[in-house]
Amino acid sequence: MAAIEVRIKDFVNAQGVEVVGIAGPERLDGPPSVDLDYSMPGAKSVISMALPMNVDAIYDFLSKKSPAPHNLDQFLNYQRLQRIGKNLADYLVSQGYRAMAVPLSADYRRALYVFKPRPAFSLRLGAIAAGIGGQGWSGNVKTREYGSAIYLGAVLTDAVLESDPALPPDYFISQFCIKCKRCTKACPTRM
Repeated sequence: MAAIEVRIKDFVNAQGVEVVGIAGPERLDGPPSVDLDYSMPGAKSVISMALPMNVDAIYDFLSKKSPAPHNLDQFLNYQRLQRIGKNLADYLVSQGYRAMAVPLSADYRRALYVFKPRPAFSLRLGAIAAGIGGQGWSGNVKTREYGSAIYLGAVLTDAVLESDPALPPDYFISQFCIKCKRCTKACPTRM
């Protein structure tokens, strides 16, 4: 029988998601928003997934032609990621593990300073830890396959999984962003 990591990826790929990665316990020692215990006590690993955005819909949105195609794309793909996350969590439970799909938005930790919310679990940091993404010059997470035009999802589990290779920390910045910097040129505050 194939290793659980291979079976997980095959399961996610069969759901129509090409970009999937795994981060084991050694990769998840960082800021509070990658503390798996906050969202699922006893969790040890994260499975991160990315779906591409509809690029034509993005252009319609940014050109102010119509927000509707992008809004619909966003709604449908987030629903799809939630469904796939639940299916994967159910699959992991059937394999004898505990698992849960990470809520995709508006799930923040309670904080004393309400204007500085932190997510219960950061999908961006999870994607970086799982090796499917890296940080770009703008701060957005990018994948090799789709750039930063992505929707992210994740599943937490108590299975101790082997991590996929991570991208070098400056992968996108040193190879792509340094040549482009369109985000800098387009930033109204010149950040």
